[in-house]
Amino acid sequence: MAAPAKRPSNSGEWCSAINCTNNRSKNPRMSFFRFLKDPERCKKWVKNVRRDDLHSKPTEKLCKNNVLCADHFEVSQFMNPALRNKLIHCAVPTVFDIPNKPSSVTPRRPPPKKRCIPVSSVNFISEESIHTEKSQSAKPVRELTPKKVALRKKLHSARQQLYRLKKISEKLHPAEKPKVSLQEINEIFSEHLKDKTLDFVMTQIRMASKSKYGLRWSCTDKSLALSFYHASPKIYRLLSKLFRLPSVSTLRKSMLSLDLKPGFSPSILQALKVKVKSMTPDEKLCTLVFDEMSIKEVVCYDPKHDVVQGFEDYAHLGRSRYIANHACVFMARGLTANWKQPFGFVFSSGTVKDVLLKQLIFIAITELEQIGLCVKAVICDQGSNNMAVTKSLGVSSATPYFMHNGTHYFVIYDPPHLIKSIRNNLHKSGLKCGTSEVSWKYVEAFYAHDCKLPVRMAPKFTDKHIKLPPFAALRVKLATQVMSHSVAAGISTMVALGALPSEAKETALFIDRFDKLFNSMNSYTLKSSKPFHHALTLKSTNQNFLLDSLSWLKTIHGNSKIKNLPCIEGWQVSISAALHLVQDLHTNHNIKFLLTSRLNQDCIENLFSVIRGKGGHRDNPDIGQFTSALQQVMVDSLMVASTRKSCKDDLDVFVFGLQNIASSSTPELATTQTNVYPAFNLQENVIPSLLNVQQANVLAYIAGYICHRIAPKMCLTCSQTLTTTDSHPEHLFIHEENYSSTTSLLLTPSKWSFVFSLRMHISQCVRRCFTRRL
Repeated sequence: MAAPAKRPSNSGEWCSAINCTNNRSKNPRMSFFRFLKDPERCKKWVKNVRRDDLHSKPTEKLCKNNVLCADHFEVSQFMNPALRNKLIHCAVPTVFDIPNKPSSVTPRRPPPKKRCIPVSSVNFISEESIHTEKSQSAKPVRELTPKKVALRKKLHSARQQLYRLKKISEKLHPAEKPKVSLQEINEIFSEHLKDKTLDFVMTQIRMASKSKYGLRWSCTDKSLALSFYHASPKIYRLLSKLFRLPSVSTLRKSMLSLDLKPGFSPSILQALKVKVKSMTPDEKLCTLVFDEMSIKEVVCYDPKHDVVQGFEDYAHLGRSRYIANHACVFMARGLTANWKQPFGFVFSSGTVKDVLLKQLIFIAITELEQIGLCVKAVICDQGSNNMAVTKSLGVSSATPYFMHNGTHYFVIYDPPHLIKSIRNNLHKSGLKCGTSEVSWKYVEAFYAHDCKLPVRMAPKFTDKHIKLPPFAALRVKLATQVMSHSVAAGISTMVALGALPSEAKETALFIDRFDKLFNSMNSYTLKSSKPFHHALTLKSTNQNFLLDSLSWLKTIHGNSKIKNLPCIEGWQVSISAALHLVQDLHTNHNIKFLLTSRLNQDCIENLFSVIRGKGGHRDNPDIGQFTSALQQVMVDSLMVASTRKSCKDDLDVFVFGLQNIASSSTPELATTQTNVYPAFNLQENVIPSLLNVQQANVLAYIAGYICHRIAPKMCLTCSQTLTTTDSHPEHLFIHEENYSSTTSLLLTPSKWSFVFSLRMHISQCVRRCFTRRL
């Protein structure tokens, strides 16, 4: 780079460019521009000036002391080329009197293409002919006239326009490609996607080629969109930018036709009637489920129906002046098929009075039977009004049904509520089973021992199960984990080891009996690994167990002033009703088994959980919010209950919807087998002295479980090494965990030292077992 020329002193502000002598005194009309404050753009100016001394100066000094005159900027860098006193925001100096000039920033238009004239079209003229022509005519020949120039410009413009039109035509009408029909796409995607996902993808493909004014949505599309919108309006607005979804106004219009008012909805019953026509006789068998939910006391005006909401409303049974704080919902649920449908609700002040509730039950049964359904049972909890109704109907353990229009209707109390009541009574004051005492103190004592073990017998047992903080008493999950087989086996093991007194054995038997009883009344599958958790049939093991439990329940009494507990009576009525119901289904409908999980209130509890979750988890919505949320749930194709609900998910789907308103090959394993592995050399005294017998029982149970899982794939050496038929003190918990003494699902490890050798030898054992060809 060149060095700057020396400037005369005291002669005004000079241009900082090399070989430039312009200054403000000498050229008062010329514009001078200071170096920029932006460091990045200032660097570009310094680089183009080609002065070494400017690189070391900071940006602030350059901006204060150095300028460039307008002669060093191209015309394109000025906002006003005539005056040349304002630069554009990205101006860069490029005009300098130096050898290595910066590149120009003004784009240059490429030169026009030269046209080649064919040789055949050129007429060669000799000099003689030219001279003769000049001699004959002295008039000059003009090459281009103004008319020719204008025509050439028109021709050039027409050619450019033709070229642009050809490009546009190619974009609008591209070369034809082999088209794939929507049916073929549907067949391809159906092998990999679920039904709802496939419907959504096909809708997006179908709507992609249509304008926003030509979109037409099916009821399935609207139902899925409503599910998204009800989950979160904000997320729905985001999804609308990524996918083609119905507008919010479209969704609101589709909901206007569903008009819900207190009472039994005629529109839902009419839609249900259409669905019933396509059902088989077995699918028409159903139960009537009803329950109540607390709502907020609010009075407001409903302009749509011209009525003041917030008071008691029993539909055609009348309204009252009392402000409502409860909503009672009626739901029909399939007995042999996975369907459910709420079809009516009323508002009441407090719980519904037993006289009115009895009339509502009869009306609900009549409405369902008029549309073709066959109601077999009525399911509810043990609320005081429900107990008063069943008592007035003559329901007891001997006759667990009532008559209406000459038909038997069985009454079943919700088993999850009953198991909670048993746990609550045990926790509050204890129970008596015959002459023996069943006490909660033994459960607490077992937890005190178990929580100190490094590997626990009941790992799900926590402080919440023992202390029952607020609202914990309402959780069915906590009740079933206390009244479980694992807790019963743990208490029995502690009794056998001397950690608990022998009186605690009766508490263990009591808990184990109710665990089997709850499993029998809550079966989900035809067969189960648990002996009493399978479907109820006339010849199943739980048939005789339930019959024996009826007499056993009579021996249970309370320790408090109330000797005859309502929950014990509820168990007797429910068990007797289930036994009578399975006999009725077999005799009159030729149904050989009954899944007892369909005899509970989980469906309506999940409905309440969704209603409370609408709009920010309102535990107590008012009448308007309740009705609106129930209306949304009716058409919600993706109803998801809260994770903090008090019951399990039911697998049923709503019959009513928006449309009713308007094989891979497995690689073979290695077949070669080496020599038989020698047996493990286990030492006798490898158990640490600090390990107590309780910890040994838990670890032996884990070892037996591992042996049970790998038993089908074990070789003879592994089987002889890892299992045994001998009994040792550390095997007590295994024997207690087995449901039957004759058939054992758990294996007994051959030596207790196997547990400690497990870390060293299990990888070699499992590798050998699983690499054998099955």
